[in-house]
Amino acid sequence: MESPAPLTRQELNRGVVALKHPNHTTNLYYLAQEYLFLALAIGLPIAFFRWTRSLGYPLWANLPGYLVSIFFIGAIQHRLSNLTHEAGHYALFKNRYMNELVSDLCCIFLLGATTQNYRVSHWGHHAYVNDPEKDPDLIRLKQHQEYDFPMAKGRFCLLYVILQMLPKQSLKYLWGRAKIAVLGINEGAFAETKPVYGSMPTTLLRIAYYSAGIALLTWQGWWIYLLLFWIVPIVTFYPLFMLLREIAHHTNVPDNSTYRNSRVFRPGWLEGFCIFPYGQAYHLPHHLFPSVPHYRLDEAHELAMRYPEYRNNTTICGGFFLSSPKDRQMPTVLDLLSQPA
Repeated sequence: MESPAPLTRQELNRGVVALKHPNHTTNLYYLAQEYLFLALAIGLPIAFFRWTRSLGYPLWANLPGYLVSIFFIGAIQHRLSNLTHEAGHYALFKNRYMNELVSDLCCIFLLGATTQNYRVSHWGHHAYVNDPEKDPDLIRLKQHQEYDFPMAKGRFCLLYVILQMLPKQSLKYLWGRAKIAVLGINEGAFAETKPVYGSMPTTLLRIAYYSAGIALLTWQGWWIYLLLFWIVPIVTFYPLFMLLREIAHHTNVPDNSTYRNSRVFRPGWLEGFCIFPYGQAYHLPHHLFPSVPHYRLDEAHELAMRYPEYRNNTTICGGFFLSSPKDRQMPTVLDLLSQPA
């Protein structure tokens, strides 16, 4: 079979136009899927605890299952935030009001933030990728902790995995995110985008949302469940997955040129679920075509591979720690971080 004919940049852009239109149904399925995952991750350990208690087992017998639970809840929190990333590009749903409202109510309000606060900073990141004075993400990460790359694999795992799980580092990272997405405090460049609905409706919506949540938790006596199955993962595994994804996307890249400032990833299912959900494995094509919904980024990448400049400059690697199940010879992200770019 002959290879498809190469494309010019203009032909590539025309081909991508057909991929840029979100619909009203696909992400409803993904959102329902996340809530099912969340129900299982919370419900199963609670049911197991009640069963072991009825049999007289000690409390510590539930610890392994609880750790697995908060690991996956942290991943689900990360996945929900990535659906808000889609909404930040108006790619969650075709209708902008639906895009904003569903993202706020079903995804990012659960994490204390708003879609609009996230958007203005994230668009600044897109405009100034890896610019040390203007990229809001890079500025925030350097404030969190700044080390030189390349870095030995063992040192990276110590600094960015083991120590990151400790409260001091975890809360420091979360505060950097919260200043932007919760409080709307921006450093570096940010986009003056017009809100879908104004600041007053957003504030009233947040007040109503959290008031209803507090009332429900108090009425049902569920505060302990909030602590164990939401707050604990949000200060442990959630920031870990967020940080690893951010590092994978832009750290120790060859340079900041258009086709070399990020990567394409081929993770296995676990790292795909936890670190690279919803199109995050196709980060380079996302930066080139930010309006393309996550479920069509693979098509955008395959189309772009017919453009010689993209194909010849794109770094394709496996997962973060694990090699790609599709090609064991691909370097992992950890390999790339430990070698000169």
